Amino acid sequence: MPKWLGNRFGDMLSSGDAGGSGVFNSFDQYAKSRLDTWVAIPISATGGNQNPSSGLEPGNGYRYHIFTSPGTFTVSDAGNQGGTIDYLLIAGGGGGGNDDGGGGGAGGYLEIPGHTVTAQGYPISIGGGGNGGGNGEDGSNGSPSTGFSATAFGGGGGSDSSGDGKDGGSGGGAYSNRDGRQVGDGSGYPAPNQQGFPGGVNPEPFQPSAGGGGGAGGAGTHNGESGDQPGGNGGVGKAAFSGDTGVPNSYGEAGPSPGRWFAGGGAGGGRTPTASQGGVGGGGSLGSAGDTNTGGGGAGGNGAISDRSGKAGGSGICIVRYQI
Repeated sequence: MPKWLGNRFGDMLSSGDAGGSGVFNSFDQYAKSRLDTWVAIPISATGGNQNPSSGLEPGNGYRYHIFTSPGTFTVSDAGNQGGTIDYLLIAGGGGGGNDDGGGGGAGGYLEIPGHTVTAQGYPISIGGGGNGGGNGEDGSNGSPSTGFSATAFGGGGGSDSSGDGKDGGSGGGAYSNRDGRQVGDGSGYPAPNQQGFPGGVNPEPFQPSAGGGGGAGGAGTHNGESGDQPGGNGGVGKAAFSGDTGVPNSYGEAGPSPGRWFAGGGAGGGRTPTASQGGVGGGGSLGSAGDTNTGGGGAGGNGAISDRSGKAGGSGICIVRYQI
């Protein structure tokens, strides 16, 4: 007996053609032919500072668009695989404070998987790093980066020898714990959606060494000893997309595990020429600014050298990837 399918009687076919049912209608046959010839169509998009503008393809099954300055991620076709992207958005790092100053906090780090896009343009802005503190000044906060309706907050500036570290994506470090000096907090810390960690502060009062700025993956450290000591190290950053080795080596920096690392905190200043270290991911070591397009915090000034000024934070970045 023919069976009723789709408001029409099915055409009688052999049991082999019909998968054993003995019945197929013309619509079923058409659908089956389409399934047999279905081809995955990836997202088609342009934008970013890489060459070509249609994205980099390193051979790992993903295409990458990298924004180191403001631009637009323009989707011309969302494809037939769900139209989802992963994106990493990092703000500008905070500047270090003057004269034994705290290290600047790293720019806020937002890594969003599985974000759905449609055929349209998505404006992206990239935050600049904060200025280092001059005579008697704290470092300033970095600027935010925005894209896909999200905001990564600029890193907090480090304090000079008489102030508090500033809140930011990651918090700025502070001078020794005199008169209750406070470190800057990371945005959302502590919570699953936090963008970074707090800065550090020397718990010993009246001691001339400051804490490092917070990083995306850990808090800034402090020396915690009396006398003339180096400052604390900047907090560690994070590896983009959990260590994705497809991110080009020209962005971020190498770290303790595979992938490219971003958003390290800046080193705290002290009273010895011994260098404190910036956090892995572009944080500035003693006397150095945060690395460009990493969101790294700038180093705090050092009271043992002639140039006691804090150093600038590094600018931010946005990286978009999707399967091809």
